[in-house]
Formats: sequence, C-alpha cells, structure tokens
Amino acid sequence: MRPQTPSTEARVKVSMDSERSSFHSATDGMPNDFLTPWLLLLLRNWSMHGYQILQTLRVFGLATFDPTTVYRTLRRLEKDGLISSGWQMGDSGPAKRVYTLTEAGQEFLRTWASALERYQGILDRFFEVYTEQSGQHRRSHNEVSSPPSSPGERDARSR
Repeated sequence: MRPQTPSTEARVKVSMDSERSSFHSATDGMPNDFLTPWLLLLLRNWSMHGYQILQTLRVFGLATFDPTTVYRTLRRLEKDGLISSGWQMGDSGPAKRVYTLTEAGQEFLRTWASALERYQGILDRFFEVYTEQSGQHRRSHNEVSSPPSSPGERDARSR
C-alpha cells in the first residue's frame, strides 16, 4: 500500500510547526530568521541553482549569509516540502541542482509576508518615536513624560 501524500494545508502546518523557532523568537514573537522568507521569495520568482541563489542574495544586500547556512536551509526547506529540486544539465560543466517553490512553499511565503508586514509596522512605530525625539534636547529624569497610551494621544502631544 502506497502512503498518501499530505495535503498542502497539512504540509504548511507541519512546516510552520517545525519552523516555529526560526519564525519567531521565543520571547517576543518577532521574526528572527530572514533567510527562509528570502529564499522562498527568490524561488517564487525564479528557479535557481545554489550559486545563483547566493549571488542574488548578494545583489539584494544579503551577503552576510554563509553559503553553508544557505545550502543547509535549502535542504531543510526541501525536506519540509516547501521547495523541490532537480538536476539540470548545463551547456558546459556538471549538472546543477535547481530549486523551485512548491505550492506549500507559496502558502508558507504568504504566512511569512503577513508576519513581516506586522513586524514592519512595529519598526515604523519605533522610528516614528526615535525621529520624534531625536531633534529634542535631552531631558532630565524629572522632565521625562510618560509614553503615550495610544497613537491618538501621541499625535496630540506632537502638536
């Protein structure tokens, strides 16, 4: 009897469970692994072999990723069913493993995009407050007002 292939929804849930530690840090729910969404995004747009992926990451300003980490992450994503790979013969040289995004990977990328959008909102608020206060002189401990309790109160204070 041949084992059944899990549905896309089941594979995404399993992948999300196994990725929980990289998707969110343990204490604050913030994304702490930006390699996974970048790999999924690149493979959504192009089928690529490993070296092309490394070069494209560099073009996007992500040269800090160690090649070993990138290849290890690609293997994990393939094992989780989020990407697939196959060997492709080139005009010259040896065959290259080419990676593509699966349907489950597309769903997981949507989840990542949603989380990163929320995270971007948190960063935007940080820089709002930072910029708001960077032009002000340094206050003494007694002069520091309490932070606004709502965005509306913050807007009212800045007027």
